[in-house]
Amino acid sequence: MKSLKRVFYGMILCSAVLMMASCLSSSNDDNNTTFTLTPEQRSMQIKAIAGDYMGEFYFINDTTMAMDSLVNIHASITAADSTLAIQIPLKVLSHGMPAPYAKQLIRSSDAIITLKSDIKLYPNSNNTQGYYTFWSVPTTDKAMLTFTIKDQEGKEHQIRLQGATEIRPAYSSYIYSSLGEYYERNMDVYQLFSDIYFDESRYAINMVTLFKGKK
Repeated sequence: MKSLKRVFYGMILCSAVLMMASCLSSSNDDNNTTFTLTPEQRSMQIKAIAGDYMGEFYFINDTTMAMDSLVNIHASITAADSTLAIQIPLKVLSHGMPAPYAKQLIRSSDAIITLKSDIKLYPNSNNTQGYYTFWSVPTTDKAMLTFTIKDQEGKEHQIRLQGATEIRPAYSSYIYSSLGEYYERNMDVYQLFSDIYFDESRYAINMVTLFKGKK
């Protein structure tokens, strides 16, 4: 289990370092010019990465603190609005929830939820043809995802999930960013969540997850 946890951290760190290095190296220090994608480049890249993906969804569980995963997870990117949507079981959000009743209720749910974010493409210094990098950014209307579940007595409870672009989880001293990359029909992207609300109560979960999929 410890080796799996190290693998997860390694995937996060390697991708984060690679992408942040790409961002930094896209600046020209000689003339203080920052390179940006042209509208034509953005249109070409979003069309290239748009489509349906199947893959795995990785997260750190809250029992052994080791990496866990879900297989056959569906994700899609829509070119028209640059929206990323990943479908996962609601029960995944129980990890990191400190309230026992809310945790058990979420974990016992069979609901499938859709995580949504906006794709923000950015230039990188990698000369590999077809290698694209982006941020996965919650927007104002998508940052707070709301779901409703019922307990055994039929009472409805509202679950609200707060997305984030940067997170420092309790099990790590590193700050992670919601970065993604695409190459040869493969996509890796981090989805970060700062808080989860159960009815009117707010809980900080600082959850880092990773989707790895292929078209």
